[in-house]
Amino acid sequence: MDKKRLVHIIVGVSIFSFIIIILLKNIYLYQTYEHGNIAFIKSEGEKDKLKGKWEVTVDTWEHSVDERHVIRYNLNSDSTGIFYYDHYLNKSNGKSAKLYSWSSILPFDSKNYQTYETDIIIDSLYITYLPSEKSFWQDTVYSKYKLVSESLYIDRNKYNNHYDDEPKWELEFSFKPKLYKLFYVWNL
Repeated sequence: MDKKRLVHIIVGVSIFSFIIIILLKNIYLYQTYEHGNIAFIKSEGEKDKLKGKWEVTVDTWEHSVDERHVIRYNLNSDSTGIFYYDHYLNKSNGKSAKLYSWSSILPFDSKNYQTYETDIIIDSLYITYLPSEKSFWQDTVYSKYKLVSESLYIDRNKYNNHYDDEPKWELEFSFKPKLYKLFYVWNL
């Protein structure tokens, strides 16, 4: 085998290996993005009762940037509670990460995030989010909910009044990237 052919083989294998490594990274990241029918899990409180602490963490993307959403409901027995929402945008390197970039693999910065706190009222059908200075919403907002065994589902729809629309039992912030974006090998 001559040297020229050997060099071509080595270059070809190197390029092929580089593309495979990037695709494996992208497949791993694709699996970490949550989507769809995500329920809140109870972290404190009695089983099969609404009262208690419910939470969920969603790694997702918006505007081609990786994000983490930590959402918690602290529900009291008197049909009131507090909605907490923490929004992480920066990675441990202090910058935001593009979708499928190498920095997407880094952990989120646990000290730099936005937090919102909203008082809520719960009745048999709706959670009512009340506006305040620290609230995520500027107006009173309503959302349907349902309790299924040990999971709490919140309608992703939010309206300024009671509504009859069919609920979408998924999180507002859960978007899975399109499958073709797995091949974004230039996002280094």
